Order: sequence, then C-alpha cells, then structure tokens
Amino acid sequence: MILELDTAAAVSLVTHFPTVRLVPFCHTGPVSLCNSLTSSIDPDSGPVGGVAVAVHAMLPHLVDRHLLFALLLGRRRSSAMAFARSMGIATRTLQHTTHEAHLPRPHRLLLWGQAFWTLWRLQRWAMTSKQAAAAGGFQNSSSMTSALRPVLGTIPHQATVRASEPHITERFVAELTGQLGEVVAWRLVHRNTLVS
Repeated sequence: MILELDTAAAVSLVTHFPTVRLVPFCHTGPVSLCNSLTSSIDPDSGPVGGVAVAVHAMLPHLVDRHLLFALLLGRRRSSAMAFARSMGIATRTLQHTTHEAHLPRPHRLLLWGQAFWTLWRLQRWAMTSKQAAAAGGFQNSSSMTSALRPVLGTIPHQATVRASEPHITERFVAELTGQLGEVVAWRLVHRNTLVS
C-alpha cells in the first residue's frame, strides 16, 4: 500500500509501526534518486523507524522532514544537492532551513543517516565492512570508515562492537541539541580515559 503522508503523520506511523518502510515522495527530485530509494535490495526498512522513534521520544520538536529525509537518504551515499532536490527545494534553502531549525548542516545530517544505515547493515544483517560499504555506495570500506568516523567517534566496526544502538542514538541527539562535546567529555571522564 502506498500512502502520501506529511511529516507528523510519518512520525506517528513509525512510532506505532517502527518496521514500516518509508520512502520520500520526490516532488522535483531526479527520477534516478527516487528509483534508487524505492528499488532497494535491502531486506527490511532499516534503521529509519527506530531512530525516528528514539529521537522523537527525546526531542519531539526535532523530528521533522529534514531529519526523516536525511535518515531515508542515508541508505546510499548522497550529496547535499541531492538532499535538497529530493525535498523539492534549492540547496541554499535547505542550508538556511536547517540553520534556522538549529540542526546540523545538511551534509552532516546525511552522514548520520549513512552511519545509522551502515551500523544496521553490520549489526542486523551481519554484513562485512566491505559489503556494508558497497551497499552504502562507498568505494571501499576505507572510504566508508573515513567518512563516518567524524559522526561515530570511532570506526563503524568498533561502533558495533563497543557501543550499543542507544549509545549512537544518544550521540546523535546530543549533536542535534548542540551538546555533543559535553556528552563525549562526560563519557571520557567516567571511563577514566585520558584526553590528550
């Protein structure tokens, strides 16, 4: 069944049914981008519902269409320009609206979407780093690691081994609220880790 929903209805839907597969309706986006999102070979809906529900539980006002599109587009490597086109707005408008909403820059939101999809592939689907990189549109696992380390704080494989999904979501929420530095500092102090 295909339904066209606004952001509030989509959040409500994933709150009650976290495994539902959401696909952005591409108003003026390129047909190839829309097709790549709808014809994915991924076996389930991925992390979108769970992450949106977790963020909504902590910060209901921050789950908007920017966040949902970033999570949905995180399935494959994408650019801020494609992000804006998929939302039917100009790149500068996207940059302005994310700034006005006090959200991270569009590129950073996309990195978080890619990070959640990568961790989902590694944890839930037991893919190797090489397989997860290929599925996410990265050239190789090294480029995936380099791209995602800034948001995860570590390499993706280590994030799946050492950190649980709630920890990564907590880190994401901290960045959304501008408190990522405080959370990282707290974790370092409480783990008796020296900071150089």
